[in-house]
Amino acid sequence: MTYRDVFDAPLSASDAAAVGHYDLALGSLITLTDDPLSQVKAALAIDRGLVMGHLLKSMLFALSSEQSLLAPAKAALEAARAVSGGANDRELAHIAALDAWMSLHSHLLLLYQSILPWLLFSPAPINSPFPLISMWTC
Repeated sequence: MTYRDVFDAPLSASDAAAVGHYDLALGSLITLTDDPLSQVKAALAIDRGLVMGHLLKSMLFALSSEQSLLAPAKAALEAARAVSGGANDRELAHIAALDAWMSLHSHLLLLYQSILPWLLFSPAPINSPFPLISMWTC
């Protein structure tokens, strides 16, 4: 069945209560209040087929700079893909976009983690073309 979220976007969902938790999660994320992850988990406990719930869960993990959270982010993305049989075009586009972003995010995170010690602890010349690096390493 098609429901609408708080922004009037179509959602493939089977339960209004799950959509309510999803809406609360979106509100929590946007306002940086409460715990959007717990609301998403509540939504998915009610409706495992809520594609956007899995995608929001994935994004919440992926927004972290912690490499340990990439695995649960990818697992939530795969869960979204697994239940996407009845997904609408918007939800399928979100899957594709998050998949591309996660791939790039993984590579950038590894690159960042490999150069961070150098940025923080390597001496930089005073006339460095990168003034922030000079400031960080003084």
